[in-house]
Amino acid sequence: SSVNAISVAAVDSFGIKADFSNYGSNIDLAAPGTGIYASFPGNQYARWDGTSFAAPFVSGQAALLFALNPQASWDEIRNAICSLAVNIDPLNPGFEGLLGFGLIDPLATVLQNGSLVCGDVNNDGNATTILDLGYIVDYIFRGGPIPANLLAANCDGIIGKPNILDLTCIVDYIFRSGHEPICTP
Repeated sequence: SSVNAISVAAVDSFGIKADFSNYGSNIDLAAPGTGIYASFPGNQYARWDGTSFAAPFVSGQAALLFALNPQASWDEIRNAICSLAVNIDPLNPGFEGLLGFGLIDPLATVLQNGSLVCGDVNNDGNATTILDLGYIVDYIFRGGPIPANLLAANCDGIIGKPNILDLTCIVDYIFRSGHEPICTP
């Protein structure tokens, strides 16, 4: 996807990909897109389906984050939305990795206020430390919680869940002055 755009897939109220929705490696996020209650001509309301109903949820989330943090860059807002999305791969067999970062979580990003610190994997407000390294080890090897800030854990340049390459790179950064985490998609 373009740096200044977000591609959105539609899901139903259970987080399952809508049958009409696109999917693939170019998708960034998923948002509600079925049974959306909206205005209808003649001062009425109706329920609608479509990715055109899913995309405004993401736009609204970005607008909320910008209102809370007007000095935030587009990359910071995009990173906050993407890194705090909820993984819906387990709900969508056959579409694993094809629904982007997952289902948007507006509450989580508003609570974050869009201010994710690059390298702060454990979300304690500090830059990369040994605590962040421990968090990644716990996630990769012990089934610990997924980092709230997925992009903070990205050190190998490959966007997605933290992996052994990210772990190795962060060890190099902390102990050998290697390059810092990459926090832009």
